Amino acid sequence: MRQLLRDWFDERVGLDLFERMLQKPLPKRGAWFYTLGSATLSLITIQFITGAFLMFYYVPDGEFAASSVRYSTEQVRFGWYLRSLHRWSANLLFIVIGLHMFRVFVSGSFKRPREFTWIIGALIFWTAIGIGLTGGLLPWDANALWIGTVFGNTLSYFPLVGPFLRSALLGGEHVGTLTLTRFYAMHVWVLPLILGVLILLHLYLIRKHGLFGSVVEYRNQIQALEAKGVPRESIIVTKMTPDETEPFYPAQVFRDSIVAFFLISAVSIFSILFPFSYRGEEPPPARIIPRPEWFFWSVDEWLMYFPGRLIPIGLILLTLFFLFLPFIPFVERHPEVSPIRRPVPTIIGAWVYLFIIILAMMAGSRIFNY
Repeated sequence: MRQLLRDWFDERVGLDLFERMLQKPLPKRGAWFYTLGSATLSLITIQFITGAFLMFYYVPDGEFAASSVRYSTEQVRFGWYLRSLHRWSANLLFIVIGLHMFRVFVSGSFKRPREFTWIIGALIFWTAIGIGLTGGLLPWDANALWIGTVFGNTLSYFPLVGPFLRSALLGGEHVGTLTLTRFYAMHVWVLPLILGVLILLHLYLIRKHGLFGSVVEYRNQIQALEAKGVPRESIIVTKMTPDETEPFYPAQVFRDSIVAFFLISAVSIFSILFPFSYRGEEPPPARIIPRPEWFFWSVDEWLMYFPGRLIPIGLILLTLFFLFLPFIPFVERHPEVSPIRRPVPTIIGAWVYLFIIILAMMAGSRIFNY
């Protein structure tokens, strides 16, 4: 009976496709390091599920938005918990994405023929930033209004297109209901739809080219080729098959499940111990200090060093940095993937991450010492 049922489904939907996906060989030696991608997907899934719940109660209107958030937090059963899950998973998501991109960069996994896998990953990062930015305005409290105002004013400093961008995103000269509805539409429909398509493309490219892993997965083959006199610089490691492989199921599925369980547990514990909720009255406007989400602290601190007429320079440099990310595979085209044998890119990448962390720490110290 079981075989008949399987044959019936296989004839109609092609179960062999799923079986081939589950049996896709993966590198074995550093398997736990390769769970960062699935960890990112797990956190995005939490975002989608909890965000869908919050949509049932949220009213994207300037008059009722704040009260609807308060209602879903304080009156709906376990509403505070789901809202906290949404916020904490968003915070953890940026940490995991950062670690995942750093691992891929250091290991050289973005090189031929996986350039487009990296490009799609960079676009996923952009989209996640957009979702985080637009979501910050939705609570529609005093802090969100101030953040929207600062964001709009900052956009206006872009040369040539600044005033247009500000008016297009804010829906006018000031933050209001049109701003809220536009940010809401981007946060719950436009950007998540783009994110979903990008994730599918990313998974397809990983399925097509396989998971590279790192240079340690290919050391036996590299040593054998070098013993035959093949120059190291002519060896394209990213097109090899790993020395040791194992199917995606069950070993890697088990690891991914363990990591997903750990993340869900961590987010749940943080949500219970440190819930995001309305407590007490809003402080008077004179005491409001705009506090962006921590994953924008480095950007906030960066722009602090470009006051007044220098703001456009800071914005242009920041934009160029983000625009540069997808083109990294076409800049570092050498086939070498070992971080030790490519010290310049490795050191530059490490310093960029360290610089971002230092900026964020400086911003945090400044913000909480006001």
